Amino acid sequence: MNTSKQVNIMVGLMFLLVLSFGIYFVWDQNVRAEDARRRQVEENAIRGGKIYALNCRVCHGNQGRGSLENPNLPGVPLNVGAYRVTDPSQLRAVHQRLYDTIRCGRVGTLMPPWSIEQGGTLNDTQIKQILALITGSWGDEVSYNPEEVSQMGWEAAIEAAHDFDTIRTREGDVLRLAADISATDTVLVVNDAYVGLSADQLLRIEDEVVRVVRAPAASSLRRAISPADTVLPLESVA
Repeated sequence: MNTSKQVNIMVGLMFLLVLSFGIYFVWDQNVRAEDARRRQVEENAIRGGKIYALNCRVCHGNQGRGSLENPNLPGVPLNVGAYRVTDPSQLRAVHQRLYDTIRCGRVGTLMPPWSIEQGGTLNDTQIKQILALITGSWGDEVSYNPEEVSQMGWEAAIEAAHDFDTIRTREGDVLRLAADISATDTVLVVNDAYVGLSADQLLRIEDEVVRVVRAPAASSLRRAISPADTVLPLESVA
């Protein structure tokens, strides 16, 4: 083989090598960009779930199913497939309707405005993160799997709700019942008398969530007691 042919072959091989690296670089950049988009929508849906648990579940339920979860809840169901659309035009319409509702509230309903500009407590990013929870997409761009992304967010919402409802004692133990109860019991005795409770507070005890109806004022001993005492005389210190 003469030198000219060898040179041509080497040039051809170098060209193929450069072309291969170029194709790989473009492919790698596309994969990285797609991974970044996936992480972004997932992280925003999860953050939206935590914001939801802190602000929205009183009306819409821990699972976001509203009256379907509990007939006493006034909020409409939000954890429904109808909001997890895959058509871009439908997503834009759903996104705008939900955004306006959360931002400005609904006149004539219990839905208040949540935007800081409207007197609420949420900024624009937080509202959009709640939308990512509900729709499974970030903004007007349909995600890789709205159903899967949304469920990630709702799982985070439920976990956060449980954490918010769990009260711990001074020693760091989870508050629990001090004795078994029956269907006729009207008083729940817990394992730490120093835990401060307030009326209307949601309280998780073992696998149940209860609402505190009445929270007695803090009390102290009225007088010194002896080992023979079987009754503790208390007085309110409030």
